[in-house]
Amino acid sequence: MKNERKKSADTRHSLPAAGEIFVEKDYRDATIAAICATAKANIAAVNYHFGDKQNLYIETRRPCFTESFKAHPPDGGVEESAPAEARLQGLVTALLQRITDEWNYEFIIMQKERANPTGLLTIDDVEANDHHVVAFSLGGLQAIRETIEKNLHSTAVRTEA
Repeated sequence: MKNERKKSADTRHSLPAAGEIFVEKDYRDATIAAICATAKANIAAVNYHFGDKQNLYIETRRPCFTESFKAHPPDGGVEESAPAEARLQGLVTALLQRITDEWNYEFIIMQKERANPTGLLTIDDVEANDHHVVAFSLGGLQAIRETIEKNLHSTAVRTEA
């Protein structure tokens, strides 16, 4: 029972430490030893639980996606029924917050993957990220269209008056 708790503690502390190291050093330069030193975890326990650095990397990314979109929902927390300007502002604000959030490992890891692919990005990761990108794009385009239509309509009304 005590070993189970220790393994769980090593695992729990390893994922955030791994995210930090993978963001700082990139996948190729990160080592299990550096991750374990940061997490104050036992190398053998981390190797036992994750198997290797590839699996640790994969398991680290998954909660990064979830946490990123919980912290910065693509709609910026603005209701779908809100005026177009408010929805557009919410979308842009959410994107900027994701980009500038120093604790948002998901965005940094995805940019590193785009620049220097590891080949470890799974279809689930791509689909999860693409789902939010598509939602952001469609929501943004809809809000822009509505804003333009509203402004064109109000300009036409003023011109006619």
